[in-house]
Formats: sequence, C-alpha cells, structure tokens
Amino acid sequence: MRAKEVTDIAPQNDFAVVRVRQELSGRSSVGMLLVNRNGGGTGNQTYTVPQTDVGG
Repeated sequence: MRAKEVTDIAPQNDFAVVRVRQELSGRSSVGMLLVNRNGGGTGNQTYTVPQTDVGG
C-alpha cells in the first residue's frame, strides 16, 4: 500500500504486511506476521512469531 505525501506534513510511505499461518497436528498452529514501512528516507521492519499450543 502506498500513502501519498502530504506537503509540509508527512512524506510518502510504502507499507507491506504479510501474515502466514500453518495448522499443525491437533489444535496447534504456528505463524508469522511481517510489517515493512519505507518512506521519508527511513524504513522500519517488524516481525512476530506467535505459536498456539492447545493441550488436551
């Protein structure tokens, strides 16, 4: 996604978000969330790896 520049307020920014999830045996799953932002001469990358493990 691209956010347009607002003159004298905010530079143009490009955003990308990706979410992946894989079901495992039983009711467990593992996934990943990635977020990327570039704009105004700077960038930022963030990720998380959540895990769900439901015992029983």
